[in-house]
Amino acid sequence: MKTGFIQMVAVVIACLLLAACNTTATKQAAVEPVDDLQAGAQAYAKFHQTGQLAELQAAVEYLTLAYQKEPESAAVQKYYYLAKYFHYIVYRDEDIDSLKSLYQQLNPLVQKQSPPPSRVKYATVSDSDTSRETIDPIVKAMIQEQPFNAGSWHALSEYYEQVKDYWMAIATAKRAVQLEPANAEYMYQLGDSINDVIQLTECRYDQQHYAKAAVSHIAKAAAKSPNQLYLDNSGLQYLRLGLFPLAYSQLEKAWEMEKNWWTATHLAQAAILTGRYQEAAPAVQYLISEAGDMSSYRLEAQRLIGLKQFDAALAVVSTLETKIESNKNAKEKFYVSVFDSLQLSWLKSLLIEEKLAANTYSTRAAVDWSKTVADYFALENWETDYLVLQSLNSCEQTEAWFYQAYASWLQDDSAAAVEQLKNTRSSAATLFTEYLWAQVLLDSGLLEH
Repeated sequence: MKTGFIQMVAVVIACLLLAACNTTATKQAAVEPVDDLQAGAQAYAKFHQTGQLAELQAAVEYLTLAYQKEPESAAVQKYYYLAKYFHYIVYRDEDIDSLKSLYQQLNPLVQKQSPPPSRVKYATVSDSDTSRETIDPIVKAMIQEQPFNAGSWHALSEYYEQVKDYWMAIATAKRAVQLEPANAEYMYQLGDSINDVIQLTECRYDQQHYAKAAVSHIAKAAAKSPNQLYLDNSGLQYLRLGLFPLAYSQLEKAWEMEKNWWTATHLAQAAILTGRYQEAAPAVQYLISEAGDMSSYRLEAQRLIGLKQFDAALAVVSTLETKIESNKNAKEKFYVSVFDSLQLSWLKSLLIEEKLAANTYSTRAAVDWSKTVADYFALENWETDYLVLQSLNSCEQTEAWFYQAYASWLQDDSAAAVEQLKNTRSSAATLFTEYLWAQVLLDSGLLEH
């Protein structure tokens, strides 16, 4: 029973490998075979249609006879090699070296269209041993066997991405795209690998040139093959570049295809950043229903303030404050940073039209930049540009302008606060909560009251 199950799994792996090689079993017409090649080709096709191992066995037997008679025939070579290739995957009844030898004897055109033996080894070994000492020689052999096969370069890129060697992932993905420039999967892999490099930086918004390169490939993949993942990721990249209408268009399509936390978050952000506060409602309500965390309630408050429904927004803020108080031990859901507390204290002050003291409470000790901001609000006198001058990158600068605006408002200088919010909205960190708040507060007119 166990052997039968393993063989069934092997058949599934075989079919997946076949698809990965861009090699498709041709459906044969149900006619009486006239020779060993035709009989073998029909049995091979039936194996892929039905998964019946008896058909694979028959294919090997017929095609062995055909190969013995016509070893130079390209058609015979093609089917004989593929039958032996999948027979090895299922049964492992002979050394892979014999399969390698057969592969090397193929006509160059047949060889180019056939999956290399090393791909079998990679698929089987990588499930149990992911060490670079084991895998590196295998993936390099794949390239040596098929240096002009885009699928091999793509598999190598995915491997390098898995082991977090992102620059090599980019280089190998780029080669795959060069070989097959119309392949959406290869385009996406290249864009995603570039995005991996961006994630390594302290502030991803300081890497605009890489972000533009990433989105160009991901957006092309989405246009070529508009699936949910490609559309969502291209929308996210557009958000990070400040191209909000493009982001909203992509994310709206992704949302129609599949509703999940990531797309709901990105769509809600895009809707708010394009002033579509009413259209943000379904995504925000989904987030509250599915997650009910700090970010989902914050998006709802932003949406309501954008609609100038201030009483409803105050009710959301009160609900959030209650949840934070009653869930202080559930820090994954209601972790409160210095920045969260400052935002809530300013928002509540605006909604109740009373200047409350700046709250710098945090469930964790403030360190580095957050400590700089917290210490600033503990001072008796606030220098106008102090935080901006202390900021070290684009991320901190977005936050600096926003909290500088809060300090100006506390000192009854609403005109300065408005200008500093405009600076926040002109800064680079477009998905920071401070950036979204700047957009919402400027639209709401609350600072004019």
